[in-house]
Amino acid sequence: MKKRFLVFLAVMSIYFVSSLVFDERFVIQAAAPTIQKDIPKDTYCEVCNMVVYRESHKMGKFSAKAITSKGKTLYYDDIGCLVFDETRTKTTNTKYVRDYHSSKWISVDTAIIVKSNLKSPMNWGYIYFSTQKQANAYLAKNKKAKIVALSTIKEEATKRYQNQFGEKRTDKKISAPTAASSKTSLSQDVPNHTDCAFCNMVVYKKDSPFGKFSAQAIQKSGKVRYYDDISCLLYNEVKDKASNAKYVRDYTTMNWIVAEKATYVKTTLQSPMDDGYVFFAKAEDAKKYVAKNKGTKIVTFQAVKKEAIQRYK
Repeated sequence: MKKRFLVFLAVMSIYFVSSLVFDERFVIQAAAPTIQKDIPKDTYCEVCNMVVYRESHKMGKFSAKAITSKGKTLYYDDIGCLVFDETRTKTTNTKYVRDYHSSKWISVDTAIIVKSNLKSPMNWGYIYFSTQKQANAYLAKNKKAKIVALSTIKEEATKRYQNQFGEKRTDKKISAPTAASSKTSLSQDVPNHTDCAFCNMVVYKKDSPFGKFSAQAIQKSGKVRYYDDISCLLYNEVKDKASNAKYVRDYTTMNWIVAEKATYVKTTLQSPMDDGYVFFAKAEDAKKYVAKNKGTKIVTFQAVKKEAIQRYK
């Protein structure tokens, strides 16, 4: 009797696992006819909340998507966001990227992945080829490019985004700052566990290496919105058709200063959104920084704003 029961359990286990596999295959097969459809208009990345570009856009070659076991399609502006999302949600989905030449969706598991020096939405620069021959042809013309494994991207993305999402979260929701609290926000640090009002990444406090890039905007109502990088703030204003009082951190003192009055320096530093801008209350301090750091330059506020709009639209 006991042996019969054990055999029954074994048979049921096999049936259950087979059912799961069948269900997942069924979902993927059902989705197959729509795989080559373009990304819906006004789609935003599941991780960073930035636009996921359509096929016709020059940035469309970097877009990616994943189909879950339940048939839901998730879109990403860059491969790093996709693989990190799987890591943080502890899921394994069917993943697709665009072929560099045809722009057709191809499985990332069979694609030849090449690390290029092209600028992608999140500055990963990965492009994809359907065949080894096509990849080799690209490598022959671009000496600094190289073939990489998907596991390498996953490892790099996890490290990068753990830094940007890595501040310990709390289950307790942080209430939005009120008009009264906005009067003191300029004399205080970024509140604990604050996420960017645009891309949802951590907004760093001033004692963090990334704290120098943080920014804040105070709306006419007095509500304070925090951002991890100046580009998120500037684009969010355009998207919301708003004009707020904007503040960034002085690189020397880490005090909040008026964004429009600051002197901007484009650096080689890695900021949360890879813009690399730092800010100075005094123009002399900015000039000293540029003199000591090769590859840096002073830029205008309007130039930074224009770049942010072009990058996200």
